[in-house]
Amino acid sequence: MNLPETDRVQRGIRYIHDANHRSMSDDGVRLNRYISESGVASRRAADRIIEDGRVSINGRGAVLGDKVRDGDRVEVDGSPVSKVEEDIILAFNKPRGVTCTSNPDDPDNIIDFIGYPKRIYSVGRLDKYSEGLILMTNNGDLAYTIMRSRGEHEKEYIVKVDRDITEGFMEGMASGVQLSEGVVTKRCYLEWLGDREFRIILRQG
Repeated sequence: MNLPETDRVQRGIRYIHDANHRSMSDDGVRLNRYISESGVASRRAADRIIEDGRVSINGRGAVLGDKVRDGDRVEVDGSPVSKVEEDIILAFNKPRGVTCTSNPDDPDNIIDFIGYPKRIYSVGRLDKYSEGLILMTNNGDLAYTIMRSRGEHEKEYIVKVDRDITEGFMEGMASGVQLSEGVVTKRCYLEWLGDREFRIILRQG
């Protein structure tokens, strides 16, 4: 760790894990996994990057299913990438006003706010004006495992609204909400906390 303990506490960061990876086996590792473990993208996103022709191995255009072996040079969009030598997982208490993006053009991006000395990104996102726990990592596989809907990891929120909450509203939210794209959300747990405040626990997206 390079951040002083006082800085981590002030920024709401809790250091969870930072451990050495094993080196690649003689058979190599699948390219999408290699890209994921480099911190560039999740494994699923890496597949899309490969399909788009943005990846090369030793100067040759890469294809899905390629493997990377020790000594190979992998480039994404012409820039070399290398498998990270450690897993980094941070628990960050995101304040309001910080955006869950790595886009440097956003002055409120979470990466610059944290100022961690190694490449990381958020596992999922919280809205800019939401606050609470979010994980930061360089492990694309971990991020994908947590974010995929079939994992049904619980996400708990305390929500405040600008009007009184009705019993019909609570029942409708708990039974599932139809989104604009026609998808109906899964049933979820709700708890009434006040006239304009409730707790919701989601197991989806």
